[in-house]
Amino acid sequence: MVPGLTLGCEDTLARDQLQLFGAMGSQCHLTVDDQCRLLALSEPDLRAWNRFLRDGPLPSWPRLPDMLSRVAVAIYGIAVLLEPDPLPVEFGAW
Repeated sequence: MVPGLTLGCEDTLARDQLQLFGAMGSQCHLTVDDQCRLLALSEPDLRAWNRFLRDGPLPSWPRLPDMLSRVAVAIYGIAVLLEPDPLPVEFGAW
C-alpha cells in the first residue's frame, strides 16, 4: 500500500490509470495480445484487471504497485508513439 493513501484512493488511482491505458491503447488500435505484451500479463490476468476496472475485485497478481508501474511504463511508451514527429532540425535549431 502506498503510504498516506486509503484503499479507496488506491482503487480509484488504479482504475484511472487503467482507463487511460485503455483509451490510449484504443487510439493505437492495440489488440489484446499487444496489451498483454505491453503489461507482461497473460490473457486471463488481463481479463482480471479489466474486471477490476469495471468495479470488480482487485486481482491478487500482479500486486497493485507492480501493476501501476507496468501501466505507467506502457502509457509512457504509447504517449511517445502518439506524439507528432518533431520539427526537422533546420526548423527548430537555434
